[in-house]
Amino acid sequence: MEYCSTTPPELPPELWLEILSYIPTKPLMRFKSVSRLWLSIIFDPALARLHCRRPGSFKGLLISNAFGFGRGNLEFCYVNLDDQVKQISRHHEVGQSLQLKCTYPVNGLVCFYEPGSRGNSYLHNVATQETLQLPTTKSPAFILRLGFDPVTKLYKLLKMSIDHHGEYIKDCEILTFGEGQGSVLPSPEWRSIDSPSPPTEVEFFNTSVCYDGVIYGERWGGSDAICGFHLSKEMFFSFPKPESCEEYERSRLLHFGPGLTLSTYSYTVVKAQCKVISCHGDLSPEVSSELKFEFQLMIGDKYLTVVGILPDGKIVSCGDLDDNSEQMMILYVYDPSRKKTENFQLDSASLPRPSSSSSIFDSLRLYFQENIVSLRCLIPH
Repeated sequence: MEYCSTTPPELPPELWLEILSYIPTKPLMRFKSVSRLWLSIIFDPALARLHCRRPGSFKGLLISNAFGFGRGNLEFCYVNLDDQVKQISRHHEVGQSLQLKCTYPVNGLVCFYEPGSRGNSYLHNVATQETLQLPTTKSPAFILRLGFDPVTKLYKLLKMSIDHHGEYIKDCEILTFGEGQGSVLPSPEWRSIDSPSPPTEVEFFNTSVCYDGVIYGERWGGSDAICGFHLSKEMFFSFPKPESCEEYERSRLLHFGPGLTLSTYSYTVVKAQCKVISCHGDLSPEVSSELKFEFQLMIGDKYLTVVGILPDGKIVSCGDLDDNSEQMMILYVYDPSRKKTENFQLDSASLPRPSSSSSIFDSLRLYFQENIVSLRCLIPH
């Protein structure tokens, strides 16, 4: 038997990226330690862009105890809401502070921070489990909101300093980082922004979401306005909620679906009623479509919140889960095309427990998609 002594031809880099883009995130991350070559291939930004469009990239629900005051660790777990598999896949913990707060996920990234005297903040990739400390800020009391500008391809972290009562915004700063137009920016530094006066009340940014280059904020307690921060123009603005929202008791800003979505909902002991309003536009969005639906709540659920809209248009809601409850968490998935609702149960014992200052359904964030981009590709060391 004859053996071929010639060296087989090397695969072109484009083919390597194509093959690796189909591998799920967890085994892909294990390849980082094989060699420096493997490390450079896996952390190639081109692979990250391909991977997010492949079946190997997780898409579903991100549950965490991080969206309120933490308890020493930030716990994350994924729940798959694909057609066949609906189960918890994995979780991990980050951080050690007793007062960690966390932003909404943006392109798979979150920023968690200590709103105390040290002003520490950290950028974290939930999929790769990388954590990078960001430059410290001098302000002892502040809140952070993470955003992404699709025009410049840059991330911006908005810091709003607040007064000692925690009620009013005093001044704002910006931290810019990312690849930009193909090259990584120099080491980021905080800078003050010369912007029209921000909303004076911190409550407007208690819950916020980034969509199409704008960080939108909404105030709890029936406010009739939505506030926004335009990332390219670095300016605040506000606009009124649609008049049709007034009859509903609660609302929630989402960025899933065809545009900025404001979900409003009311409920009774046995029945929930929701309206989803999709808005298009920039500084003054206009209502483009409305969808109203209702369904029966399961036994034990007295309240409901809409937690997100999947790319296929399905609306996902969650029943209220008491902090001390041992019951199953129930997700209600409404399909507008079929006008039907499916119920999916999750074992609450496997989920991260919320902090004492927030309920579990306030900690749900949907729709989450993994992003394997390395933090070192966004911020130079």
